Amino acid sequence: GVGLAMEATSGNAVVFDLLLDHVWDPEPEALSTWLQRYLRNRYGSRNKHTEDAWDILSVTVYARYDDFNNPSIIRRPDLHNSVINYPYGELIVALSHFLEASPQFKDI
Repeated sequence: GVGLAMEATSGNAVVFDLLLDHVWDPEPEALSTWLQRYLRNRYGSRNKHTEDAWDILSVTVYARYDDFNNPSIIRRPDLHNSVINYPYGELIVALSHFLEASPQFKDI
């Protein structure tokens, strides 16, 4: 059997799915390939805008850790000591992609 500790993934559902999808794989899969399949399963069909948004998220909030147990995506807001280790303007671009995709997924 296989088990994961949720705190090891910082409660990150995407990371949890990624780890469990590859438990028995003999070879690693490219993250971009896995992410496209994950998005198709998550949203029910492919959409260039959701893929573009997640491409941004995968190299910003889901890729940057300030320390081992404190990923940027789940940090508490702090106006005094905030450190963002990626260009946060990219999140605006990702949001625009999600908004562009929303008509296709409005009934999901």
